[in-house]
Amino acid sequence: MSDEFLKFDFSAFQKMADRLKVAEQQLPFALSRALNESAFVARSTLIDDWPGRVESKNSRFLGWALGVEKATKHNLTVTISDERAGGRTLLKGLADGGTHTGQGRLAVPVAGQRRGARGIVPSQRPRNLKQAFRRGDAVYAVIGKGSKKRLKLMYVLKPSVAVPKRVPFRQTFNEVMTREMQQRAPRLMLEAMRTAIRK
Repeated sequence: MSDEFLKFDFSAFQKMADRLKVAEQQLPFALSRALNESAFVARSTLIDDWPGRVESKNSRFLGWALGVEKATKHNLTVTISDERAGGRTLLKGLADGGTHTGQGRLAVPVAGQRRGARGIVPSQRPRNLKQAFRRGDAVYAVIGKGSKKRLKLMYVLKPSVAVPKRVPFRQTFNEVMTREMQQRAPRLMLEAMRTAIRK
C-alpha cells in the first residue's frame, strides 16, 4: 500500500466557519476549492522539479504516479500521494532518505567511476572491470602497464548503504501550498461571504 507523504490540513478553518453562521456552508466550500487549486499547482511544481533531481528513464513517471486526493467542504484536507503506482515507487525513500539493503553485499564505488545517463557506465561496474579481483570486502583493479602497474581500490562491499534525501517533496509542497493558499483562500472566502450576505 502506498504512503501518503504529502498532506495539508485546513480543518481548523472549518471550525471557524461553523461559528460564522452567516457563511457556515459557503466558507468550507471556498476553502476546499482553494486547497484543491493549490494542490494541483503544487503537483505541477513537483513534476517540473523532478527531472533536475533524479535520473529517470521515463521523464513522465512522476506525472503518472502522483495523484491528488481532493478536499471537500466536509473534509478540509488535501493529499498528494503515489497511490497510482500501487506503492511500488521509491518516492518516500527519495523524500526521507533511509537505508538500502541488498540480497547480498552492495558494491559502493570509491574511485570516481565514470558515469553516464544511467549511472556508472557498464565497463566500470564490478563484474565488468578488467583485471579486477576481490580481497575481503574490497574490489581492486590492476591499472597501468609495466613499471607503472599498480592496484587501485574500486569498490568496498557493504551489507547496506545510507540513502540520502534527494528530492524535497515535503518542503516544496508546503512552500507552494502556503504561497498559493495565501493568495487564493482570502479571495475565495470573501466571495463566499458576499454570496452568503446576498442570500
